[in-house]
Amino acid sequence: MPTAFVSTFSAGKKETLDALVARIYSAFLAGGDGVPSLRFSFIEGPIGAVSSVDRVLKRFPELARFMMAVPTLDGAVPRRALSNLAPSAAAGEQVPVGTLVAIAAGSWPFRSLEAT
Repeated sequence: MPTAFVSTFSAGKKETLDALVARIYSAFLAGGDGVPSLRFSFIEGPIGAVSSVDRVLKRFPELARFMMAVPTLDGAVPRRALSNLAPSAAAGEQVPVGTLVAIAAGSWPFRSLEAT
């Protein structure tokens, strides 16, 4: 049965973001409804010296199809993101959970990370 679950989690000193993502994914697997479909967005902050998207693509070039521009509310330069949500060219496509956990374990300065 399709299930939608929305909750906010915070990584902390006791549990890192990658461990948190892996734990939540494992909990869905343990639920017995099969492999969950993951939707994600890794969104860069305002223009800066370091591009989080470029750094992730250097390590995971297969994610290039997930790159997109995210418009800002104030009409400034759109931010870059890696996402499988519309309007990404790869909307709906899945990425192995191990890749998402590896990104969550990295030190890339993303402004926000969303996974549903």
